Amino acid sequence: MLLKPAALCVTLLFSLCVGQEETHAGDGHWTKRSDGPWSAREGLMAVSFADDQSLMNRIVLSGGRTSSGLGFAGDVWSSEDNGTTWKELNANAFPKRAYHSMVSLKGCIFVMGGQTFKSYLNDVWRSCEGGKSWAPL
Repeated sequence: MLLKPAALCVTLLFSLCVGQEETHAGDGHWTKRSDGPWSAREGLMAVSFADDQSLMNRIVLSGGRTSSGLGFAGDVWSSEDNGTTWKELNANAFPKRAYHSMVSLKGCIFVMGGQTFKSYLNDVWRSCEGGKSWAPL
């Protein structure tokens, strides 16, 4: 049985969204979906849209530590085919960060907090355009 992408993004966020892989329940087998076009990174976050049928195959990811862990990203990327292909939606969506929270609710995406080497962040940003434009709350 193939798990639904929304369930994978919630329960297996790191493996699915960093490796763009898909698992079949019960057999533990992973199949690589693609290599992301973004720079190698850790601490990025991703969401899917489990509450909106029209967006069910979309995954949006953002931020993370880049440059061998020495830099940070504030970009946003999207896949509309369960992680097979990706496009950059916004290169500077919000201040750069890693290890932030990212959730989707009623068709909007929220990015909250995170950190850089200089500070911990407590801001909240929202996009109701699938990740293209962002505004602080």
